[in-house]
Amino acid sequence: MLNRVVQVKPLDHYRLRVEFDDGVYGTIDLSDRLFGEMFEPLQDEAMFRQVSIDPHGVLCWPNGADLAPDAIHQRLISHRFPSLADPRRRAASSAISSRDDCVEQLLQALVDIDHNDIDQAAERLARVQEWITREADRAANEPALSKTQRAAS
Repeated sequence: MLNRVVQVKPLDHYRLRVEFDDGVYGTIDLSDRLFGEMFEPLQDEAMFRQVSIDPHGVLCWPNGADLAPDAIHQRLISHRFPSLADPRRRAASSAISSRDDCVEQLLQALVDIDHNDIDQAAERLARVQEWITREADRAANEPALSKTQRAAS
């Protein structure tokens, strides 16, 4: 699947804030990657700030330098949801113990569906449902705070 950049904003210190057509967004730091014939000219901050998006959703500069959107997309996903980037961690981390785990399992279920692995997606969604049920039961059993206690906290 080709990921397309739909928005880019240059930031200080050779960083870019990017957003993709599927909603993935984040900041990438290119300060340690500006070397070689095409990227060295981007060490001039004024040139770096001339970043744009070509018609294919690729980040590019007037000197011809460009960045592969799929690599940036994967980097942002793996930074935010590490278990999605590492198949060994995905396999080892089937138990859900936090909201982040829950979100990762939901996202991975969508990947499983995209790869036609419906059985795996169903297993993940069952774990998500179990976790949500446990959390709802826990919240229902917590003693309610009085208005005075809520105001104090």
